[in-house]
Amino acid sequence: MEGWIKLHRKLWSTSFARNPNVTIVFIYLLTHANHQNSTLLFGKEMTIRAGQLVTGRKSISIQTGLTEQMVRSSLVNLQNTRTITSRAYSKFSVITICNWERYQGTTNKSTNRTPTTNQQPTTNNNIYKNVKNYKKEVFSKKTLTGAGDYDYDKNTQTYKLKPRE
Repeated sequence: MEGWIKLHRKLWSTSFARNPNVTIVFIYLLTHANHQNSTLLFGKEMTIRAGQLVTGRKSISIQTGLTEQMVRSSLVNLQNTRTITSRAYSKFSVITICNWERYQGTTNKSTNRTPTTNQQPTTNNNIYKNVKNYKKEVFSKKTLTGAGDYDYDKNTQTYKLKPRE
């Protein structure tokens, strides 16, 4: 599994936030739910929509470290709070996270907090000025061996070796 999910701070204001088992199961469901529609073959072809997952209590138990009874109780709690719905089949369940699109969908809000990917990095011009001044000072001294072998190019602001005559 790759990628990331949005986890809103309002999670802590839910009725189940103080129950760590329910919170663990809910986060498990969020991280394992489809992020786009897909078609699976379980005896017959099924479409699993974004915000749904095919799972079972035993699978959740193994991956979270909770007992199957704890998982069952957590799923019932999430159903009672209308956070999820579940449809049981003979060997698995399809769990739907209610309001998936509102929790995980794209937002139209733009923010200036995140820089664009093509934005130039901020530079500290003082560093460049200090280096430039240092080079001028060092290369202008006659005591420096070979100082006369360099020409300062104002266009590129660099010192270049004079060609040999």
